[in-house]
Amino acid sequence: DMLDQQAIQQALPQVLAPVVETILSLNSRCENDSLAMVLEKLVSMFASELAPFAVQLCGSLRDTAVRIAGQAQVDTDSGFADFEDNGPMMALVGMMRTIITLVESFTYLRKTVSPSVWRVIEHFVLVLVPSCDLDYVDEVAVVVDNAVTYGPMTFWGNHRLLVAVMDIAKRVMTMSDDDSYGYSNEQESVLEMMEAVLLSNPSGSASEGMQQVVQM
Repeated sequence: DMLDQQAIQQALPQVLAPVVETILSLNSRCENDSLAMVLEKLVSMFASELAPFAVQLCGSLRDTAVRIAGQAQVDTDSGFADFEDNGPMMALVGMMRTIITLVESFTYLRKTVSPSVWRVIEHFVLVLVPSCDLDYVDEVAVVVDNAVTYGPMTFWGNHRLLVAVMDIAKRVMTMSDDDSYGYSNEQESVLEMMEAVLLSNPSGSASEGMQQVVQM
């Protein structure tokens, strides 16, 4: 892997912005999971250098992911979707993982959630995840855990984000037996996520909506 070579790692920071822009441009024109994997690795290796581009990166990934998710739904409805052999679906998974890496890398480095990363989190929870139904609940749990660990005051002060997280939790925990088949891991993730959210509450008391989720 070229990215593992020391000479490449030393040279990349000077040309990182145009390299990432090129990957994003290619990604917007063709759904290729290899591109998503390269971008994810770049984010994990150069999180500090890429922090100023966090919102742009997430916005581009979000737009492409929403488009792919929409096409995947059409393919599923038509009976043509095969996840294992489906390049676009694999690319979508790669993009979701890259967004997770964005959030994890930036928050871990700074031990706080910057305004730009908050916008990434909002894009992810409010826009991207709803467009993909409940297939990425585990990823939501990771993002929310980072948010409440490094920015509990801001998280609890963001009503839209709090409501969106509660809505995802309620949908998962109130599934019928038929609908919940195959979602046992997601339900466990939701319980762990809500525990982290409750423990992070600056006021120490749960809202009515949060109490309802806990009781489910």
